[in-house]
Order: sequence, then structure tokens, then C-alpha cells
Amino acid sequence: MKVLSKPLTIQEIQEQAVDNYIEGVVAVALSEIIERDFEGFLDLVSEALVGSSLLMNVNYSVVGNQDEYTVLINVSGDVSSIVRDKQDEQDVEDKEEEYQASIKNGYSD
Repeated sequence: MKVLSKPLTIQEIQEQAVDNYIEGVVAVALSEIIERDFEGFLDLVSEALVGSSLLMNVNYSVVGNQDEYTVLINVSGDVSSIVRDKQDEQDVEDKEEEYQASIKNGYSD
């Protein structure tokens, strides 16, 4: 079983998602779980998997432990909000670059 050492990048998410769903095993410290409510726990495992709390329809199951203080959790969920958010960010960056280029070239809309 492969345990993620860091959250998936947007490129990895796009490559690995099947029908907008992603799945992976993350290691979570028991102390991190204990100090959160349920919504906080879902955010914690979402951020461990994809680096964002925007993961929707989160499912999880404990699949083992790394040591006596760390639980291995299989996490899955819908990444469409994450992909859409990143695409919106990219669109804004592209428009900003176009605007800056037009100013540099003496043009403006």
C-alpha cells in the first residue's frame, strides 16, 4: 500500500482522477484527529490527500497504522471543485499576462 508523503499536485489529481474522483492513503497523527470535530477531520484528510478542503463527498476508512501514534486512512472524494478552482485561477493568470503584454506593446482593451 502506497502512503502519500505529501498532497497530490493538481497535475497528479487530473492524471489520477476517474470520473472526478480521487483516492489515496494518507498518514494522520492521532493527536490531529482527536483535537478536531467531524468537519475538521474531513478537512484534515482532504488536505492531506489533495492539499485543499474543497474535496467533496469525502469517504474514508482506516486501513492500518504507521506507528502507535499515526493512523493510515484511505480517503476518496470528488475533485471537480478543486479542478474548477485551479482552472479559474489559471484563467485569471492568463488574462493578467495578456493584459500586461498588451500594456508592454502599447495596446489596451
